[in-house]
Amino acid sequence: GDDPYNEYGDQPNIIIPQEVEYKGEKYTVTGIGATAFYTGKTFSINFESIDLPVTIKKFGGSAFANACFKKVYIHDLTSWCNIINDGGSSSTCLYDSNNPDNVCVLYLNGKPITNLSSLDNRCTQISNYAFYGQRFLENATLPDSVKVIGLYAFTNCKNLKKISIGNKVL
Repeated sequence: GDDPYNEYGDQPNIIIPQEVEYKGEKYTVTGIGATAFYTGKTFSINFESIDLPVTIKKFGGSAFANACFKKVYIHDLTSWCNIINDGGSSSTCLYDSNNPDNVCVLYLNGKPITNLSSLDNRCTQISNYAFYGQRFLENATLPDSVKVIGLYAFTNCKNLKKISIGNKVL
Protein backbone atom coordinates (compact mmCIF):
# COMPACT_ATOMS: atom_id res chain seq x y z
CA GLY A 1 0.00 0.00 0.00
CA ASP A 2 0.91 3.64 0.26
CA ASP A 3 1.37 3.63 4.04
CA PRO A 4 4.91 4.28 5.23
CA TYR A 5 6.58 1.34 6.85
CA ASN A 6 9.89 0.58 8.43
CA GLU A 7 11.36 -2.60 7.04
CA TYR A 8 13.75 -2.64 10.01
CA GLY A 9 10.82 -3.31 12.31
CA ASP A 10 10.08 -0.88 15.07
CA GLN A 11 13.75 -0.10 15.62
CA PRO A 12 13.98 3.67 15.80
CA ASN A 13 17.68 3.46 16.75
CA ILE A 14 20.07 1.74 14.35
CA ILE A 15 23.49 0.60 15.56
CA ILE A 16 26.00 -0.44 12.92
CA PRO A 17 28.53 -2.75 14.61
CA GLN A 18 32.29 -2.54 14.09
CA GLU A 19 32.43 -6.24 13.43
CA VAL A 20 30.05 -8.95 12.24
CA GLU A 21 30.28 -12.71 12.16
CA TYR A 22 29.20 -14.77 9.17
CA LYS A 23 29.59 -18.55 8.94
CA GLY A 24 32.09 -18.52 11.76
CA GLU A 25 34.27 -15.79 10.21
CA LYS A 26 34.57 -12.29 11.68
CA TYR A 27 34.53 -9.28 9.35
CA THR A 28 35.19 -5.61 10.05
CA VAL A 29 32.36 -3.37 8.87
CA THR A 30 33.96 -0.81 6.55
CA GLY A 31 31.04 0.52 4.54
CA ILE A 32 27.33 1.05 4.15
CA GLY A 33 26.38 -0.46 0.80
CA ALA A 34 24.50 1.17 -2.03
CA THR A 35 20.78 1.47 -1.25
CA ALA A 36 21.27 -0.11 2.19
CA PHE A 37 18.39 1.88 3.71
CA TYR A 38 16.50 2.54 0.48
CA THR A 39 12.91 1.28 0.44
CA GLY A 40 11.84 2.25 -3.04
CA LYS A 41 9.20 4.55 -1.59
CA THR A 42 8.88 8.24 -2.44
CA PHE A 43 8.60 9.26 1.22
CA SER A 44 11.22 9.23 3.95
CA ILE A 45 11.29 6.73 6.76
CA ASN A 46 12.05 8.37 10.07
CA PHE A 47 14.56 6.95 12.51
CA GLU A 48 15.57 8.35 15.87
CA SER A 49 19.30 7.69 15.49
CA ILE A 50 22.11 5.80 13.84
CA ASP A 51 25.39 4.94 15.55
CA LEU A 52 28.26 4.50 13.08
CA PRO A 53 31.51 2.74 14.01
CA VAL A 54 34.88 4.36 13.42
CA THR A 55 35.66 1.57 10.91
CA ILE A 56 33.28 2.95 8.23
CA LYS A 57 35.27 4.11 5.19
CA LYS A 58 32.59 4.41 2.49
CA PHE A 59 28.91 5.16 1.90
CA GLY A 60 27.63 3.53 -1.30
CA GLY A 61 25.37 5.31 -3.76
CA SER A 62 21.97 6.09 -2.23
CA ALA A 63 22.99 4.30 0.96
CA PHE A 64 20.61 6.41 3.02
CA ALA A 65 18.04 7.36 0.38
CA ASN A 66 14.65 7.79 2.08
CA ALA A 67 16.12 7.31 5.56
CA CYS A 68 15.82 10.28 7.87
CA PHE A 69 17.75 10.23 11.15
CA LYS A 70 17.32 12.80 13.93
CA LYS A 71 20.75 12.00 15.37
CA VAL A 72 23.94 10.52 13.92
CA TYR A 73 26.50 9.31 16.45
CA ILE A 74 30.14 9.13 15.39
CA HIS A 75 33.21 8.24 17.44
CA ASP A 76 36.09 9.93 15.61
CA LEU A 77 35.80 13.20 13.71
CA THR A 78 38.76 12.53 11.41
CA SER A 79 37.36 9.16 10.37
CA TRP A 80 33.98 10.79 9.66
CA CYS A 81 35.56 13.41 7.40
CA ASN A 82 37.54 10.79 5.47
CA ILE A 83 34.49 8.67 4.56
CA ILE A 84 34.14 8.34 0.80
CA ASN A 85 30.60 9.35 -0.10
CA ASP A 86 29.54 7.88 -3.46
CA GLY A 87 26.39 9.32 -4.89
CA GLY A 88 25.67 12.68 -3.31
CA SER A 89 23.15 13.69 -0.69
CA SER A 90 21.23 10.42 -0.63
CA SER A 91 24.42 8.66 0.42
CA THR A 92 24.81 10.62 3.61
CA CYS A 93 22.73 10.09 6.74
CA LEU A 94 22.73 13.84 7.52
CA TYR A 95 20.48 14.99 4.72
CA ASP A 96 16.98 13.97 3.64
CA SER A 97 16.85 14.41 -0.14
CA ASN A 98 13.03 14.33 -0.02
CA ASN A 99 12.96 17.21 2.47
CA PRO A 100 16.10 19.41 2.45
CA ASP A 101 14.95 21.19 5.62
CA ASN A 102 15.05 17.89 7.50
CA VAL A 103 18.68 17.71 8.61
CA CYS A 104 19.81 15.62 11.54
CA VAL A 105 22.36 16.53 14.19
CA LEU A 106 25.84 15.00 14.16
CA TYR A 107 27.04 13.91 17.63
CA LEU A 108 30.59 13.23 18.81
CA ASN A 109 31.07 11.87 22.33
CA GLY A 110 27.36 12.33 22.99
CA LYS A 111 27.32 16.06 22.21
CA PRO A 112 26.40 18.00 19.06
CA ILE A 113 29.48 19.05 17.10
CA THR A 114 30.22 22.75 17.58
CA ASN A 115 33.78 22.85 16.25
CA LEU A 116 36.29 20.72 14.38
CA SER A 117 39.15 21.11 16.83
CA SER A 118 39.61 17.33 17.21
CA LEU A 119 40.54 16.90 13.53
CA ASP A 120 44.10 15.67 13.24
CA ASN A 121 46.67 15.20 10.46
CA ARG A 122 45.07 11.89 9.43
CA CYS A 123 42.28 14.02 7.93
CA THR A 124 42.92 14.38 4.19
CA GLN A 125 39.46 15.47 3.06
CA ILE A 126 36.11 16.78 4.16
CA SER A 127 33.71 14.48 2.33
CA ASN A 128 30.63 15.51 0.35
CA TYR A 129 27.83 16.65 2.68
CA ALA A 130 30.04 15.93 5.75
CA PHE A 131 28.56 18.77 7.82
CA TYR A 132 25.56 19.72 5.71
CA GLY A 133 23.10 21.77 7.75
CA GLN A 134 24.86 21.25 11.07
CA ARG A 135 23.21 24.03 13.03
CA PHE A 136 25.48 23.67 16.07
CA LEU A 137 28.74 23.98 14.10
CA GLU A 138 30.33 27.37 14.85
CA ASN A 139 34.05 26.97 14.08
CA ALA A 140 35.74 24.91 11.38
CA THR A 141 39.51 25.05 11.55
CA LEU A 142 40.90 22.47 9.14
CA PRO A 143 44.38 20.98 9.52
CA ASP A 144 46.93 21.50 6.73
CA SER A 145 46.60 17.80 5.84
CA VAL A 146 43.17 18.48 4.26
CA LYS A 147 43.57 18.56 0.47
CA VAL A 148 39.94 18.36 -0.67
CA ILE A 149 36.68 19.82 0.58
CA GLY A 150 33.75 17.92 -0.90
CA LEU A 151 30.56 19.21 -2.41
CA TYR A 152 28.15 20.88 0.02
CA ALA A 153 30.42 20.00 2.96
CA PHE A 154 29.44 23.13 4.91
CA THR A 155 26.21 24.14 3.14
CA ASN A 156 23.46 25.48 5.40
CA CYS A 157 25.62 25.58 8.53
CA LYS A 158 23.72 28.61 9.73
CA ASN A 159 25.79 29.24 12.86
CA LEU A 160 29.22 28.72 11.27
CA LYS A 161 31.09 31.90 12.20
CA LYS A 162 34.65 31.00 11.26
CA ILE A 163 36.27 28.63 8.81
CA SER A 164 40.05 28.33 8.41
CA ILE A 165 41.39 26.37 5.46
CA GLY A 166 45.00 25.29 5.04
CA ASN A 167 47.07 26.08 1.97
CA LYS A 168 47.01 22.52 0.56
CA VAL A 169 43.31 22.47 -0.41
CA LEU A 170 42.92 21.93 -4.16
